Amino acid sequence: MKLKRHPLAWAISLALVPAAGAAEPVELQSVVVSASGLAKQSHEMTTPAAVMEGDELVLRREATLGETLESLPGVRSSSFGAGAARPVIRGLDGARVKVLSDGVELLDASTISPDHAVTSEPLLAERIEVLKDGASAIYGSDAIAGVINIITRRDVDHAEFRGYHGQNGEGDGATQQYELTFGATGERSSLVLNATFAQVDPIWAIDRPLTRYSFGEHYPDAGLSPAVPYGVIIGSSRGTLVLKPGGDPTNIDDYEPLTEERYYNPGEQMMYNSATRRASIFAKGTYDLGDSVRFRADALFNERQADVQIAGFPLQSATSNSPDRLGMPIRLSRDSYYNPLPGEDLTFIRRTVEAPRVTDNTVRTFRVGGAIEGFFDIGGRGYNWDVSLFSNRNDGLSKTTGDINLLRLRDALGPSFMDTDGIVKCGTPGNVIAGCVPWNVLAG
Repeated sequence: MKLKRHPLAWAISLALVPAAGAAEPVELQSVVVSASGLAKQSHEMTTPAAVMEGDELVLRREATLGETLESLPGVRSSSFGAGAARPVIRGLDGARVKVLSDGVELLDASTISPDHAVTSEPLLAERIEVLKDGASAIYGSDAIAGVINIITRRDVDHAEFRGYHGQNGEGDGATQQYELTFGATGERSSLVLNATFAQVDPIWAIDRPLTRYSFGEHYPDAGLSPAVPYGVIIGSSRGTLVLKPGGDPTNIDDYEPLTEERYYNPGEQMMYNSATRRASIFAKGTYDLGDSVRFRADALFNERQADVQIAGFPLQSATSNSPDRLGMPIRLSRDSYYNPLPGEDLTFIRRTVEAPRVTDNTVRTFRVGGAIEGFFDIGGRGYNWDVSLFSNRNDGLSKTTGDINLLRLRDALGPSFMDTDGIVKCGTPGNVIAGCVPWNVLAG
């Protein structure tokens, strides 16, 4: 029997014949990952590693480290708000990802507070190395997700200024960043100075259909709150009542039963993205002590402010005779001038929209230190070594407004009366509480 050769077999045979004049092998440029501690080339490492440098770094560079690296496989950005993005490796973030600057850990507030960014400037980076696997054996237990090493620029021999300004299509969230860098290099030394200022304006949830409601624009009735900006009487002899629009809060006839149509959307006072401001000054100097030994020193000052606003406090009484908070009953006294049911202590719900809750966080980071580093070969294998001493200090200040002082609230909701001078005062005639202003809590 004579076998016939299939055309596909001929095609495979021809493909296996070396082509005449084939091109010479191309030698790829080696990429050394210094964060591995062994100066290994990237293809020699047993753990996944990525290096961002050159044109790739220029094209992908953003204002924060997280945004710069989020395009890498297995890496994304965790953002508490604009300007506060920190890298996330394989779903782990915070203290599980160790961030280094020139091989030295950055002990900033971003590891413990999500509303603060990494203090190293991506615009100063010459190369960013990412070890996308556990590196606890080398860097400790807080590197369980991986390590990011930012190699800052050293060979800068000029002055440069960069500026950026932009905003969203809705006209909010304006972002501006300005950076001034100066550098000088000598035969054995280098110096780099940098000053940066960045500011991001807030984005309000109410300004977009997508963020206006808790569960999105298609579910406007979901997630609404019975804590409304006007008085809601609960557990009274007449049931649960809400003040009619434009009604007199001291007249019980101006109240009606509470329905879901009167519920309040807390998103009306919420920030979707917080407002941030950041200013930093960075200096780095190096001096070559020999062909394979170098001394370097750097100093950093960074100040970051983040403002966050959420809806006013949902003040609510208990619906039983048990005390509410701190062992004190939060009720409108039966003897209050503003009680629409005199002789009956009233429990209520009231959202204090006149005083939204605002938190202002400020963190200042001071960092200074120096290191002696070098390189040597043993048996054809290269090793990095360094001895460093750094001092890092973080000073944080958090200010919060919009909370309720329960001690003052007790007096403001207690007995009150109209005095002979036409002013409503706390207490009783002849026993006025000094410094207290009665609160018409059921008014809108």
